[in-house]
Amino acid sequence: MPENLEVSGKLLIFAAVIPLVCKLLGSVVKEQLKNLPRSDEICRSSSLRKEALFKFNNMETKKQVIVYVDGYNFYYGLKNGGPKWKRLYWLDIVKFFERMMLPDQELLEVNYYSAVPLDDQQAADNQDVLFSANLLNPKFKLHLGRYKKKKFKCQNCGFKNKTYEEKESDVRVATGMLTDMFTKRCDITIIVSADSDMIPSVEIIKGFAPEHPVHIFVPPSQNSYALASKCDHVVWLERYRARFVQSMLPEDVTLANGHILHRPENWK
Repeated sequence: MPENLEVSGKLLIFAAVIPLVCKLLGSVVKEQLKNLPRSDEICRSSSLRKEALFKFNNMETKKQVIVYVDGYNFYYGLKNGGPKWKRLYWLDIVKFFERMMLPDQELLEVNYYSAVPLDDQQAADNQDVLFSANLLNPKFKLHLGRYKKKKFKCQNCGFKNKTYEEKESDVRVATGMLTDMFTKRCDITIIVSADSDMIPSVEIIKGFAPEHPVHIFVPPSQNSYALASKCDHVVWLERYRARFVQSMLPEDVTLANGHILHRPENWK
């Protein structure tokens, strides 16, 4: 009899507790349901995921571009263009070529080939300031060759004078282009020059990899139909002066060590 009473007591307690547990569980479930996203939120979340995936895939498929600038040819293209182009010497070179990229292209780096002027300290100083400012951008790669002094004499009047010939730059440009093409560092090669000496390099690239696009950007006031005929695409930079203007360096540029570079007075 006592055992029956004990069992009955436990049943009564169990019967009293069950409704409380059910009520508590019901409250928890209701609260969880409130926190579930609505159907419109689920759709929006799905849409955002698809958009992010599309952007990622689009980014992945962008063609990698490397630019090779014949600095001597580029500089004299600006210089020979007159005062309106001379004011654009103070150029953020990477920013300019980034503005020249198409939507499906991404600029990997700009290789700039030049040499330090001889017998003209002002020109050398101006060049050094320009290069120092541009080297703050890791995409700007500077390659310096050298100038060789040459004397000449007019065969008709006997007048003697001297001139300067840039050495090594053409070879360096060719070597850089071919190395990057063979190692598949880029999908598109862009040459900034009007120098027909670039033709053999272009022919080698097209001979080994006909599918590899080689574009030429012709500097202002320059032309090279012979070089252009060997390339897949031609851009005449003289038509894009507005992008030059939009890509100027600040008047003052601060280096990592705190030194401030100023735009040369004769470039204003």
